[in-house]
Amino acid sequence: MEKNIELLRAEKISYSVPGLSRKVLEIRSLSVRKGTAVFVLGRNGAGKSSLLSFLGGYVSVPGACISWKGKELMPVSDRLIPGFQEMAMVKQNPDLSPFLRVEEELLKTVRHLPDSLQQKKLREMIRLCHLKELLPQKTGNLSGGEKRRVALAQALMLGTELILLDEPFSDLDSENRLLFYPILLRAMQEKKIGFIVVSHN
Repeated sequence: MEKNIELLRAEKISYSVPGLSRKVLEIRSLSVRKGTAVFVLGRNGAGKSSLLSFLGGYVSVPGACISWKGKELMPVSDRLIPGFQEMAMVKQNPDLSPFLRVEEELLKTVRHLPDSLQQKKLREMIRLCHLKELLPQKTGNLSGGEKRRVALAQALMLGTELILLDEPFSDLDSENRLLFYPILLRAMQEKKIGFIVVSHN
């Protein structure tokens, strides 16, 4: 079945902080399939964000390898632009333009597409991520949880099959937590998106 397609596999991930002999992060193998989520749990300082930076193609880990649908990806050191276009990352503190309205911020993500397709994707994200009430607000006035919902919508609009989430549930109020979980479930069920989620909780 299509859902069982392995999107990403990473092996021999071993990471230590310069100056420390002990390994902060050591994972023999990690994989995620289409329409599923993998959770990586660990205390603060355990290297979870470093893991996402490696998986997303922003830092290199000597000796580690990462493949996408069975094909090994080019190492970060050999790439002119960091990051893998096959996946998107949603940071704990998203980089949103504070003076743009939410609708403008979302459309900025797909401005290279025809207007009709932009509007189609926008409508889909309004429904999927519960953004109708937020559209006229400036992103600088949003709460942390609302910003993460907007950033997740941006990642989904890109059309990537895998999204990396860095501490998506930290400091969420009850309302945003109740909204965030179903969004992930619907994205997995409806769009067959794969997720790798790192969290201390």
